[in-house]
Amino acid sequence: MSINTNGAVTGFYYDSLGDIHGLVRAADGGLIGFDLVRGNSTQPSGIDDKGYVAGFVFDNNFAGHGFLKFPDGNVKTFDPRNSAFTRVESIDQDGGAITGEYADPHNFFFHGFILTP
Repeated sequence: MSINTNGAVTGFYYDSLGDIHGLVRAADGGLIGFDLVRGNSTQPSGIDDKGYVAGFVFDNNFAGHGFLKFPDGNVKTFDPRNSAFTRVESIDQDGGAITGEYADPHNFFFHGFILTP
């Protein structure tokens, strides 16, 4: 879960079948649930002051991929080069830098990353 300085919150919830879905609660209290087409488990990790949501999603092979959801609803997924699994931890409130970790495919050791705008 994360909250920005405007009072918007992002996180995820489980439905009655145990599936995980993304959630944004706007500063005015409105709720927006979302899923990424690419995956079956959408887990937002952070929201910045402009309304960009960063997180990760599991694909059908249970590999994690990073995503950035734009305020207009468009989504871009990403993975660091040569990664086998990506997990996004946060997004900077006003600069848009995304941090997280990824596992390399050779020995599955985890490494940190910073993705700048």
